Amino acid sequence: MKSIIKHACLLIAILAMQKLQAQLCTNNTDTLYGLNSITSGGSGQIVGINKNNAGSATVGSPAASSANANGLGYSTLDGKFYFFNQSGSGTTEFISYNPITGTKVSLAVPSSPAIPTGQKIRSGAVSNNGLGYYTVYPGATTAQGYATTNPAFYYYSIGGNTWTLLTQSFKDASGNTVAEIKNLNSGDMAFDGSGNLWMLVSNSANYALYRIRAPLPTTAVASVTVDTILSSRATPGGVSFTGIAFNSVGDLFLSTGSYSVTPTAGNNQLYRMVTPSTPLTNIGTLTNGYGDDLTSCALPLGVLSGNYIQLQVKTISNAINVQWNVGDESLISRYELEYSTDGVNWNKIYSTSKAEGYYTYKHVGFKSGYDFYRVKEVLVSGNAVYSEVQKVYLPLVKSITVGPNPVHDLLQVSTDGYSDLRSYKILNQTGQTIKSGRLQEGSTQINCSSLTKGLYFVQVINTEGLSIGSYKIVKL
Repeated sequence: MKSIIKHACLLIAILAMQKLQAQLCTNNTDTLYGLNSITSGGSGQIVGINKNNAGSATVGSPAASSANANGLGYSTLDGKFYFFNQSGSGTTEFISYNPITGTKVSLAVPSSPAIPTGQKIRSGAVSNNGLGYYTVYPGATTAQGYATTNPAFYYYSIGGNTWTLLTQSFKDASGNTVAEIKNLNSGDMAFDGSGNLWMLVSNSANYALYRIRAPLPTTAVASVTVDTILSSRATPGGVSFTGIAFNSVGDLFLSTGSYSVTPTAGNNQLYRMVTPSTPLTNIGTLTNGYGDDLTSCALPLGVLSGNYIQLQVKTISNAINVQWNVGDESLISRYELEYSTDGVNWNKIYSTSKAEGYYTYKHVGFKSGYDFYRVKEVLVSGNAVYSEVQKVYLPLVKSITVGPNPVHDLLQVSTDGYSDLRSYKILNQTGQTIKSGRLQEGSTQINCSSLTKGLYFVQVINTEGLSIGSYKIVKL
């Protein structure tokens, strides 16, 4: 009997947990999650926020020893929130919080160098696969032991409970340092369903939006490249943005920070961004502190109403057909199609002004093997956004051509697809070598003006000294 009761209680507990879990993430279209950062006024409290009217309901709170809580992220893999429960006041504490059981677990914190006491974390997000957490520590300096005075980009392995300092260098598509990531040191970050990380940086006067394309690094790198989605523009209400989160349909929601003394009209506001080019929509006023950071359970594949460049590359007979579609073009000046043979070094092969969202180009100057393509979207501001890279493979075709035939003076030997050719020989009809020399890569010209009229054979020799072809020519 005791065993039956025990199993019944266990089943009830499991069902209750499943019900709570479903309630937590059941409405990704309408529900976001906020984190209160007000020290001694609810720091660490997690709340559900209705994105339609800014209404809220408490989810839970780790409470104990929390100050300036920030960097909220949610893992759809294990159902836990990850964030800095305490930063900028006392010992830094990074935690996981299970909203079903109410369990808080203190985890490892960044070290070597460590984030100094008194320095706040402003942003954070769990990757779309749920395996890792990313954050930026904006106050990193050489005096604190960092290599440079610039924001420090960190990765936390959830499975390994380890931190990695990835880089302190953020570059745009042209290789220029993105100053706003340092100068606008508030903000937040969020992942989309494709694994791209979206970073909003802000201060009380301005904000800007960037994207770091997937896959994101998990080990140290020299720098990361960011796409400029929205150049620096004025912050509404004169209060920093402190949280961002996507809902399931790809709209981006932004919240402004709380007040500790005297509120202003700009504090605790919830906004929606549908496209980068359209004005923000004000949803309403949040309870003080509830928008100090945001996250959600949603990982949409398409965000901001088609901001992505949809690029397709296909082979057709003797050409490669490149097509791309674009949603919102209101901020676009022109497009540049770039081509690469190695995926590293790029050349512009086509340029066009914006038209009607659909573009096509037939490329005939490709090579055998892998060919790489990307579209550079040049904004009216002068900034650039790149599409994802598409590559196509064409089977390697080896060929050797010898001509003209008949020849008067100059004979050309052209090779394609070979990497092991070394030399040539010209033989007469008795097999005697009349002329020889080294082959150049691609094409070699041979002066045949001294040969007497008649029939000859041109042999192409590989690096092992073997003839791989003999070609009959007539000298006139």
